[in-house]
Amino acid sequence: MQVKQYIMNKLQEEGALHFSLIDPDEVKIDFLPKLVRKLEESGTDALMVGGSTVVDQIMLHHIIDVIKSNITKPIILFPNNINAIVDNADAIWFMSLFNSLNPYYITGAQMLAAPYIKKLRLEALSLAYLIIGEGRSA
Repeated sequence: MQVKQYIMNKLQEEGALHFSLIDPDEVKIDFLPKLVRKLEESGTDALMVGGSTVVDQIMLHHIIDVIKSNITKPIILFPNNINAIVDNADAIWFMSLFNSLNPYYITGAQMLAAPYIKKLRLEALSLAYLIIGEGRSA
Protein backbone atom coordinates (compact mmCIF):
# COMPACT_ATOMS: atom_id res chain seq x y z
CA MET A 1 0.00 0.00 0.00
CA GLN A 2 1.25 3.46 -0.80
CA VAL A 3 2.03 5.75 2.12
CA LYS A 4 -0.51 8.40 1.10
CA GLN A 5 -3.27 5.79 1.00
CA TYR A 6 -2.12 4.43 4.38
CA ILE A 7 -2.32 7.95 5.85
CA MET A 8 -5.75 8.61 4.33
CA ASN A 9 -7.11 5.26 5.58
CA LYS A 10 -5.79 5.86 9.10
CA LEU A 11 -7.24 9.37 9.13
CA GLN A 12 -10.64 8.07 8.09
CA GLU A 13 -10.56 5.24 10.64
CA GLU A 14 -9.00 7.05 13.60
CA GLY A 15 -9.34 10.78 12.90
CA ALA A 16 -5.70 11.59 13.61
CA LEU A 17 -2.22 10.17 13.26
CA HIS A 18 0.99 10.38 15.26
CA PHE A 19 4.29 10.73 13.41
CA SER A 20 7.65 10.54 15.20
CA LEU A 21 10.70 12.43 13.94
CA ILE A 22 14.18 10.97 14.15
CA ASP A 23 17.05 13.37 13.52
CA PRO A 24 19.89 11.34 11.99
CA ASP A 25 22.47 13.76 13.42
CA GLU A 26 21.19 13.35 16.96
CA VAL A 27 20.48 9.63 17.22
CA LYS A 28 23.02 7.12 18.48
CA ILE A 29 23.06 4.19 16.03
CA ASP A 30 23.41 1.63 18.86
CA PHE A 31 20.28 3.00 20.57
CA LEU A 32 18.22 3.25 17.35
CA PRO A 33 16.71 -0.30 17.28
CA LYS A 34 15.40 0.04 20.85
CA LEU A 35 14.09 3.55 20.12
CA VAL A 36 12.10 2.61 17.03
CA ARG A 37 10.65 -0.49 18.68
CA LYS A 38 9.50 1.69 21.60
CA LEU A 39 7.98 4.20 19.17
CA GLU A 40 6.04 1.44 17.43
CA GLU A 41 4.90 -0.04 20.76
CA SER A 42 3.77 3.45 21.79
CA GLY A 43 1.49 3.70 18.75
CA THR A 44 3.32 5.94 16.33
CA ASP A 45 1.79 5.66 12.86
CA ALA A 46 4.88 6.59 10.84
CA LEU A 47 8.47 7.68 11.26
CA MET A 48 9.93 10.78 9.69
CA VAL A 49 13.70 10.90 9.27
CA GLY A 50 15.48 14.20 8.84
CA GLY A 51 16.58 17.35 10.57
CA SER A 52 18.18 20.73 10.20
CA THR A 53 21.40 19.13 9.04
CA VAL A 54 22.03 15.68 7.65
CA VAL A 55 25.08 13.54 8.20
CA ASP A 56 25.58 12.22 4.68
CA GLN A 57 23.66 10.01 2.28
CA ILE A 58 25.60 6.86 3.17
CA MET A 59 24.94 7.28 6.88
CA LEU A 60 21.30 8.29 6.26
CA HIS A 61 20.82 5.17 4.13
CA HIS A 62 22.30 3.03 6.92
CA ILE A 63 20.07 4.67 9.56
CA ILE A 64 16.96 3.96 7.49
CA ASP A 65 18.06 0.34 7.01
CA VAL A 66 18.37 -0.02 10.79
CA ILE A 67 14.94 1.57 11.29
CA LYS A 68 13.32 -0.67 8.64
CA SER A 69 14.66 -3.80 10.28
CA ASN A 70 13.02 -2.81 13.58
CA ILE A 71 9.64 -1.30 12.67
CA THR A 72 6.76 -2.03 10.31
CA LYS A 73 5.47 1.55 9.98
CA PRO A 74 6.20 3.75 6.94
CA ILE A 75 9.43 5.76 6.89
CA ILE A 76 9.09 9.22 5.39
CA LEU A 77 12.08 11.40 4.59
CA PHE A 78 11.87 14.88 6.15
CA PRO A 79 14.67 16.43 4.08
CA ASN A 80 16.49 19.64 4.86
CA ASN A 81 17.94 19.78 1.34
CA ILE A 82 18.46 17.64 -1.74
CA ASN A 83 21.44 15.87 -0.17
CA ALA A 84 19.03 14.26 2.32
CA ILE A 85 17.34 12.05 -0.27
CA VAL A 86 18.00 8.32 -0.27
CA ASP A 87 16.28 5.44 -2.03
CA ASN A 88 15.39 3.16 0.88
CA ALA A 89 12.68 5.27 2.53
CA ASP A 90 9.01 4.59 1.79
CA ALA A 91 8.17 8.18 0.89
CA ILE A 92 9.43 11.75 1.06
CA TRP A 93 7.77 14.95 2.19
CA PHE A 94 7.88 17.19 -0.88
CA MET A 95 8.02 20.42 1.08
CA SER A 96 7.71 24.10 0.41
CA LEU A 97 9.30 25.97 3.30
CA PHE A 98 7.03 28.99 3.45
CA ASN A 99 8.82 30.48 6.45
CA SER A 100 11.94 31.08 4.33
CA LEU A 101 12.73 34.31 2.52
CA ASN A 102 15.04 32.37 0.21
CA PRO A 103 13.26 31.23 -2.98
CA TYR A 104 15.57 28.20 -3.10
CA TYR A 105 13.76 26.69 -0.08
CA ILE A 106 10.30 27.66 -1.31
CA THR A 107 10.54 26.17 -4.84
CA GLY A 108 14.17 25.89 -6.00
CA ALA A 109 15.22 22.78 -4.10
CA GLN A 110 11.99 21.07 -5.12
CA MET A 111 12.69 21.70 -8.81
CA LEU A 112 16.19 20.28 -8.46
CA ALA A 113 15.03 17.28 -6.44
CA ALA A 114 11.98 16.28 -8.51
CA PRO A 115 13.83 14.32 -11.24
CA TYR A 116 15.97 12.56 -8.62
CA ILE A 117 12.90 11.63 -6.53
CA LYS A 118 11.21 10.28 -9.65
CA LYS A 119 14.31 8.28 -10.60
CA LEU A 120 14.48 6.73 -7.12
CA ARG A 121 10.74 5.97 -7.26
CA LEU A 122 10.12 7.59 -3.90
CA GLU A 123 6.51 8.41 -3.19
CA ALA A 124 6.28 12.20 -2.93
CA LEU A 125 3.87 13.57 -0.32
CA SER A 126 2.98 17.26 -0.56
CA LEU A 127 3.68 19.35 2.53
CA ALA A 128 3.60 23.09 3.15
CA TYR A 129 5.93 23.78 6.08
CA LEU A 130 5.30 27.00 7.95
CA ILE A 131 6.62 28.25 11.27
CA ILE A 132 4.50 30.98 12.84
CA GLY A 133 6.23 33.71 14.83
CA GLU A 134 9.08 36.16 14.46
CA GLY A 135 12.67 35.05 14.71
CA ARG A 136 11.85 31.37 14.97
CA SER A 137 13.57 28.55 13.21
CA ALA A 138 13.14 24.82 13.27
